[in-house]
Amino acid sequence: MRLNRLGEAFKLLSTNLINSFVPSDCIQDESLLDSMPVITCSGKRKGKVAKEITDKGFCSTKGIYYYGLKLHALAFNHPHHLPFPEQFQLTPASENDLNLFKQAWGEIGNRTFFGDKIYHDTEYFKDKEIAMNSLILKPVNGVKDQSEELKQRDKAANDLF
Repeated sequence: MRLNRLGEAFKLLSTNLINSFVPSDCIQDESLLDSMPVITCSGKRKGKVAKEITDKGFCSTKGIYYYGLKLHALAFNHPHHLPFPEQFQLTPASENDLNLFKQAWGEIGNRTFFGDKIYHDTEYFKDKEIAMNSLILKPVNGVKDQSEELKQRDKAANDLF
């Protein structure tokens, strides 16, 4: 029980430790966003571990349903090295990455974010670009019912972006 009460203290301690060891060659106005599943059991079974903080979610990369959590990372761009972590967040598996970004990292200004296709909310990010000078770059989403000819014509530019 005492360890559970220290949760916020561990958060503050880890943030201070991470901030004090940022390499000098990190680009601090460029951040990378990603998440990964922390699987406690398969989606075919009912989760019995940490029921208060876990639930059922879908991992599109692996194509599986699972019970567990999601570990979200915000990291500084560190050229020619692995990105250097800035912040971590744990959420239930069903939590959308975009919702977490809006709640936890939406107020970070003067930053360029690199994310995946889940960060598709054009209106929200246009407002952030104007108000906070923050830009998000993500892969180009496909256009529904677009002809195969147009897809192939745009493929090279989209892949390059």
